Parts: sequence; C-alpha cells; structure tokens
Amino acid sequence: MASMDAPGNRNLLDVVNLAPYCLKIHGQYHHLTSTAMRPADEQAPRFAQLYFLDTEEAINHSMNNEANQKCDPALMKDLSCFIIQCNEFAKIFKMMRQVEQDLNPRGNEVINLILSF
Repeated sequence: MASMDAPGNRNLLDVVNLAPYCLKIHGQYHHLTSTAMRPADEQAPRFAQLYFLDTEEAINHSMNNEANQKCDPALMKDLSCFIIQCNEFAKIFKMMRQVEQDLNPRGNEVINLILSF
C-alpha cells in the first residue's frame, strides 16, 4: 500500500562493523504513496486508504469489517474525529485527499503522491 523512503546509506552489504544492517537516514523522511491509496475496483478501502475518504464514509467501511462488527458506531466516529484533530499524520492525509480532489476534476490523473515528514 505504501512505503517509506529517505536519503541515506543503502549499502546492505556494508560489513565493516560486522553488525546487522541499520538504515541511516540523512535528510527528510518520505512516505511514498501511489494509486495503491485508492482501492482496486469493488474492493473496500483499508488502513491508510480510509484517510482519503470522508469521515462518515470511512467509518461505514470500518464498520463493515468483520473485526469491527461489535463496535459502537458512535464511538468509532468519536475516535476517528479525535485522531483527525490530534494526529498530524492524519491531518496530512486529509490534505492530500483535498489535493487529489482538486486535481481530478481538472482531468489531471494523480499518479503518485509523496508525503514528506
């Protein structure tokens, strides 16, 4: 669905220290997303894909998940609203949803979205 990227040492065969490889990030951390942020046809959105939906729509999809069948929908909505208000990453996803919505009506296909943290 998504992957991370950052400039840094990518030499996995670096055995100078005779220790397991450790990712060294130099610069800005990136969260790469692509068309995978939109579910395939007739597939329900999951995980981070839900942040690209309206809150009510995302909650409805979450409630359709078998694991959430016994959850209180009002509580799910309250938790979703809390996360969107308090979590900076959720806010960024919401802004990216707006970017995508702004591009689509103009006929611009959204190929890749890059979130930089």
